[in-house]
Amino acid sequence: YVVDGLIRRSAGKIRVTAQLLDVHDSATRWSASFADNVSDVLELEDSISEQVTKQLIPRLTGEEEQQISKRATNNAEAHKAYLRGRYFWNQFTPEAFPKAIEAFEQASLVDPNYAMAYVGLADYYTWACIHGLHCPESGFPKVFEYAKKALSIDPDLAEAHAALGLYYSNVKRWVECEREYRLAIQLNPNYGLAHEWLSALLVGSGRFEEGTNEILTAEDLDPL
Repeated sequence: YVVDGLIRRSAGKIRVTAQLLDVHDSATRWSASFADNVSDVLELEDSISEQVTKQLIPRLTGEEEQQISKRATNNAEAHKAYLRGRYFWNQFTPEAFPKAIEAFEQASLVDPNYAMAYVGLADYYTWACIHGLHCPESGFPKVFEYAKKALSIDPDLAEAHAALGLYYSNVKRWVECEREYRLAIQLNPNYGLAHEWLSALLVGSGRFEEGTNEILTAEDLDPL
């Protein structure tokens, strides 16, 4: 199945047209349109994910419903700042990186319990050190601090475990590094960066076939 859709913004409203496509039968399983205020974008996301899931799994267990309803944050402003941070972080340019940390810091200030904001900060400092924008001696301890902060809020956050694994990689603690990557993948098998970073560790330690499989998985999950 593939979820496809269009997003339009007009006069302070967001209109989303979504459809669930059955790839095997080349058919539309479900479709719907949603319109809401920009401030209610998180409720809009919840509504879409809930309806799509019910099309795939008509009868959910209580635990499954709880997983679907789980939010990283209830604050739309924090969520928007985090997404803006990822937008600039993914550009990997000296000009964009300062905008990334500014956005991640804003997200953490607006919602101090937003674990993903601290993951963003950890990932920022990792790559800022790698690219020479920060001194490793002062930057890498911040990676550890922010990854641990995220895990103190949500111990099962795959992205936080992956960020911690990347910290251990940069301080050459390979056993802890692999443990955190594999835990991240166990918690969220669809997190492409965890597969990518695990691949680098495996190839670097001579496990070429396993490492190649991991990077191909990462590419399948996120072709871009």
